[in-house]
Amino acid sequence: MNNPLKVIHILHPSTAEIEEFVLGLSDKLTSLGIESAVLLISEKTRESELFKKARGKCFTVNRRCGFDLKAFIHLVQLIRREKAAVIHTHSFESWVFGSVAAKWVGCKSIHTLHSIPHKRLPASGLMLNERMICASEGIQRNLLRRTGIRFKEIEVIYDGIEIGKSGMPLNREENMMLRAGFGLKKDSFVIGNIDPLTKENDQATLFKAFHRLVRKEVNAELVIVGQGPLFQELRALVQDLHLADSVKMFQEHKEVDRLLDVFDVFARLAFRPVDSVWILKAMAAGKPVVTTNIAEHREVVVDEQTGYLVPCGFPERIESALKRLHANPALIASMGTSGRKRFQEKFSLDVEARNYDRIYRAMVPQG
Repeated sequence: MNNPLKVIHILHPSTAEIEEFVLGLSDKLTSLGIESAVLLISEKTRESELFKKARGKCFTVNRRCGFDLKAFIHLVQLIRREKAAVIHTHSFESWVFGSVAAKWVGCKSIHTLHSIPHKRLPASGLMLNERMICASEGIQRNLLRRTGIRFKEIEVIYDGIEIGKSGMPLNREENMMLRAGFGLKKDSFVIGNIDPLTKENDQATLFKAFHRLVRKEVNAELVIVGQGPLFQELRALVQDLHLADSVKMFQEHKEVDRLLDVFDVFARLAFRPVDSVWILKAMAAGKPVVTTNIAEHREVVVDEQTGYLVPCGFPERIESALKRLHANPALIASMGTSGRKRFQEKFSLDVEARNYDRIYRAMVPQG
């Protein structure tokens, strides 16, 4: 019997979402027969809170800024000790460090770009890896445009999300209890937005669209969850538009996933590329999505099937989409079902894990 293929995932402290993706992938791969571990490279002694919840092996290597020979030797020794066949890096900071260590030891390496990098990736440096993966077609287009590389296959594998309890239909009593717990009316049309409060995420246009909607005596409430530099400015806009009774703003919420369950519609109006994790979570929860018509969102949302794609910065077009959904509960249900099905087929953690399992086994054929 062959020994299990061993993979070490390496990342640098970035966002909780990326750490969550990597840990979820590692755990899922273990269930597919891949022995998977996660290593965090950090400038400070740090243990991720998420690491404490991980089911598999987790390691930390402390590294000073720049090239740290001691940390490099530590990493090489760890790779040898664990007998890893594949090193999988997940952040710019861990890319060269992990890939060079893999070459030094003589094992295969793969890198995933989870977002468009702020720093330029030199084409010559990408040759360190046997495979390069992009988490979206938009990231892939950006990489090809900026590097011009054509010497290897660059595959798109979407960052998957584990399907939890979200999306399981709530009966009327459960819905009303949840709404009451969040201070929402039992019979209102609830629109939700979960995003940092920044200019790029354009919550101001959502407020203006919502204002147009409630002026027409639609019984609606808007829930905003997010922190950011525009919190006070947006709260002032709520007062100026006389929306204080129908808008709830949370800088954070410990039960944000449960809050998603009581939304009727999820709205996201970013006009610059950002990660789509909350769009995906909304689709997994069976919620129609109203979002801006930019390339990154077109990859995820199918217009008039799983939601609506609207132009950036036009409150009247957003209001029109929301009004159509409010007027037709059957449309909300059908779009929500279609969105959940699309999520399961393309964006779930199970799909992501199967794709990486296929790639790892192709990189390291088992005799």
